[in-house]
Amino acid sequence: VEYNTYSSMLSTLTSKLAGCKYQSILLGTGRFANVVTSALQRNNCSQALVGTFDRSGDIIKLLSLRRLEFAIDQYTYLQGWSPIHFASLYVSTGLVLAPPPDSIYLAGPDLITQGDNAGITDTAQACVEDGFPVCPNDLGIGGKKSSCPCTDREQIVIAGVVHGISTDVFWDTVFDAAAQGARDMGVQLEFERYPPQESDELLYRKMSARILSYCQEGVSGIFVSIPDPVVAEAVAACLTLGTRVMSINAGIDASLELGLLHHIGMVEENAGYAAGVKMAEMATIEMSYCINQFPDLPVLGQRCAGF
Repeated sequence: VEYNTYSSMLSTLTSKLAGCKYQSILLGTGRFANVVTSALQRNNCSQALVGTFDRSGDIIKLLSLRRLEFAIDQYTYLQGWSPIHFASLYVSTGLVLAPPPDSIYLAGPDLITQGDNAGITDTAQACVEDGFPVCPNDLGIGGKKSSCPCTDREQIVIAGVVHGISTDVFWDTVFDAAAQGARDMGVQLEFERYPPQESDELLYRKMSARILSYCQEGVSGIFVSIPDPVVAEAVAACLTLGTRVMSINAGIDASLELGLLHHIGMVEENAGYAAGVKMAEMATIEMSYCINQFPDLPVLGQRCAGF
């Protein structure tokens, strides 16, 4: 129903909600949260639980006043920023991330409750509404100076530690792409490649020491591969220090167990399974063989298990 004025909507809803017969009310959009909560107040329906979708300055105020129980945020900033980022990447490289289930990259739902709202300041909300300005730009909506401090990306330090040694050409693209990504975002990158080591165990110990060193130095974030439990232990220590960590390539199970921000790579067993299915479609297969060149590297075993 469309309403021409706030007063006509308030009058209608006050009538609709008379008698306090509804114990819970969910708003399909937060645009009318003020009028709904006002109608409830007029009817003295203080026991009704009210929730809404979306996040705005008004919604945050209603949460702080305890007139809303929760708001469901769908991260509108990510909905605006991500397609620009992904589309630019596709136009320049032809590459896309593998689609998630149902081909939907979820930007929510994230539940904001009255308790969570305690940490949402006016400045934090302004940052969301003004698109997190990046220095030297400090303008918000309408070209006015934002109350959200701009982010100086030149001060952001991202570190990377992976098991790809200098003689493994597979990793050439990873290192080159990371350098390009850092230039694109205007951030500092600490990402050094190991020379061949005497053993995998020595490489993993060196990785662990470097990961922990970066986190203790206070880098803004770090991405890692997790080829071995000793590396996972160093990542766990980083998390206790409050460092933002994501994983790439090897270690999806450890990444999930540790609760890292993201894992960028394949589900190795699924990839091996897909290879087996493809071969079965191409010919009648009576016997197959999977070659694992690095039996100490779990990801290759997972691929063969899937195959």
